[in-house]
Order: sequence, then structure tokens, then C-alpha cells
Amino acid sequence: MPHLLRAAIVVVAMLVVLGFHRAEAQPAPPSLMTLSIIEVDPQLFTEFGVVQGEAAAAQKAGGQAWRETWQTAMFGNPFRVGVVTPVMDIAQFDGPTASIKGAGPAAATLINERARRMITRQQIHLLQARPDLGFGTRAPSGKLAVLATISVAPGRIPDFERVIKGEVVPALKKAGVTYYGVARTIFGGDTNQFFTLLLFDNFADLGKGHPLERALGAEGMASLEQKLTGIATQVEREVIRLNDALSYGLAPPTGPAQK
Repeated sequence: MPHLLRAAIVVVAMLVVLGFHRAEAQPAPPSLMTLSIIEVDPQLFTEFGVVQGEAAAAQKAGGQAWRETWQTAMFGNPFRVGVVTPVMDIAQFDGPTASIKGAGPAAATLINERARRMITRQQIHLLQARPDLGFGTRAPSGKLAVLATISVAPGRIPDFERVIKGEVVPALKKAGVTYYGVARTIFGGDTNQFFTLLLFDNFADLGKGHPLERALGAEGMASLEQKLTGIATQVEREVIRLNDALSYGLAPPTGPAQK
């Protein structure tokens, strides 16, 4: 199966991640995941879901720990799908995929070929989870999310991280947010791009307003936007929903199912 994801819709995400073995007194390696953003031919969208179900089953049988599939929920491209999967070690890409391990080379190739005919565009990102910029533990009940894709100006990432830690995180906690996921693109796209993920129970919960707006008010939001001027060059927000039928397991709490 093709590696599917931008977590797009992410995503970003989707935005997600794993624990790594580490010797005592040594820092843990960065938590990694793939995010594939897939745009599907509208006429084949239902069939694409069937093929992705086969792909998920093959991945699970092949030992892949988890998979999250996110789709646009009303606001965004309705035929875009984001798939997030774990990367335990980047060296895993030297060997056979989980799909091949689970279904065998012939069946995995057939799944891949069927899916490819339905895809109009696909981009695969390697993401690094940034739990130092987020907080909290993901609740299994959080199926609706706002995925923000943030482009940071070259040379301004330290300033961006300072604003996130000093302004955004305290405001979100003040608003009662219990989980905020952050990840950054390492390969496959703009390395100055970040994905953030906020979870909601439903649209009624979302309708209460963005947590930052609730915590800061109009003046506080204006001040935050001023501080980000020249740092964040573009911010896109999409509303996404977890597709339980095409997912299994749950991304560890430090990761985007965080675009």
C-alpha cells in the first residue's frame, strides 16, 4: 500500500508519537511518524475507502503498531485523507513494508496499484513530534479535531517556539484544554512547517469558539497576532475527523494525528 498521508488533513497533524528504547542517562531519540496527505478522485472515494480497509488490515497483520486515518469534516477539501503511521526507526524503510509483511508481496502490490489509480495527488511527510511545545494526554474520545498547518519564516523558528511556549500554551491551559499536539516536518516538505492539533467532542463543542479566543479575548488575540507577525507567514485551519473503520490502535499521546 502506498504510504498515505500530510495527516491531511491532517494532520496535522495532524498532528503524534512513539517511545524508543534508550540507555539510562541518554536523551530519547526524536519521535517520528509518517503523514501522507492524499487527494482522491471524487468518483472513486467510496472505493478508495474499501482499499484502505484492506491496507490497514495488512499493516496490522504485518506488525505495525497503529494507524490513524483522518478525513475532512465539513471544512476543507472533502476528498482529502490523511494517514499517520509510526516510524520506530528510520532504518525500517530499508526493508519490506508492514503491508508486505502482513499480506505478502503480491497482495500488497495489488492493494498499492488499486489505490494508485484512485489518487489524484499525494505527499508523504516524515514528522517529528514536539511534545516540548505541546502538553497533555490524548483522550480516546477525541474524534473531531482542528488541524493547523503553520508556515514559519526562515530563521524564525526559535522565535516561533518561544511564542508557543510562552503565550499559546498558557492560554490554552487557561481555556481548559487538556491536550495540544505539535509536530514538525523533517523530510517530504517545508522543514519550517509545523502541524498542531486540538481535539473537540463535537461541532457544538467547536462552536464555543477557538480556545485561544476564549482565553485571550479580542485584545489578547490581537496582541498574539502582532507577536507572530513576521514569524508565522501562513496559518491554515481544517476541521478533521478520525475514521475509526480505517484506523486501529491509538497514536501515543505525544504525537499529531497532531494534519
